[in-house]
Amino acid sequence: MNFRLQYELGGQEMLAQERLDRIADYLKLSQSATVKELSQEFGVSEVTIRKDLNELESKGLIEKVFGGAIWLGPDQLIRTEIKPDVKQDTRQEDKARLVEEVLENISLGDSLFLDNGTTNRLLVAKCRQYYDVLTIITCDLTIALEATQAPNYRVILLAGELSNLSKTSRDFAAVDRLRSYRVDTAIMGCDSFSKEGVYTTSNEKAALKSSALEIANHRILLATGEKSRRRSLLRYAPMTDFDKLYTSQDADLDGLHDISHLEIKIC
Repeated sequence: MNFRLQYELGGQEMLAQERLDRIADYLKLSQSATVKELSQEFGVSEVTIRKDLNELESKGLIEKVFGGAIWLGPDQLIRTEIKPDVKQDTRQEDKARLVEEVLENISLGDSLFLDNGTTNRLLVAKCRQYYDVLTIITCDLTIALEATQAPNYRVILLAGELSNLSKTSRDFAAVDRLRSYRVDTAIMGCDSFSKEGVYTTSNEKAALKSSALEIANHRILLATGEKSRRRSLLRYAPMTDFDKLYTSQDADLDGLHDISHLEIKIC
């Protein structure tokens, strides 16, 4: 849908409230977008777009992230994958710190399942600096390619249909393949988490993530703090399935307090 063309055909500059409504429509349709993308789509400056996003966030319709925004809607529910170009630039300092902390769980020669996502992409790059030998199993093409840069890493990319958006295997063929392995540690991501569980956005992703937990001796959840305030469609595991939770300092304190009563270490 070309939102900008609709307004140009009207023969007059879009009013601020109309633009807000249309930006909301655009984000509802695409689920996420960068500031640059919205600026080009609506023919206004990036400064104007950021002001509009502030307004939409104040109404609880979106969550601003570094370089863009994610649609939440009135029910605050994330339904689909977030675009990688939105996620990649988000919370880099927090992700880098979490990666440094999670390294204490990895030893030379370990076998790891690395869930898809930008934080684990940073993790595998960091692993190359510290560990000469590892086995990496993943559904994320970008992680697999990064891991192959280490000459002594064994890299297993799970087969299946690739998502054009996230470049990850997303069908049940990958699940069947994964169940034939056993790993020392699964390092998992999510779209949201709470005391009740850990959530994602599709049945295929939920099945793959659940299977990864089943084949692992140790299970780690790696999630930046804003995910403690989100909601997603599908629970792929109860929080008690994890041994450790690594999160950032802005996580919801009440939620972390509830999680602290479970048998899981919060790092």
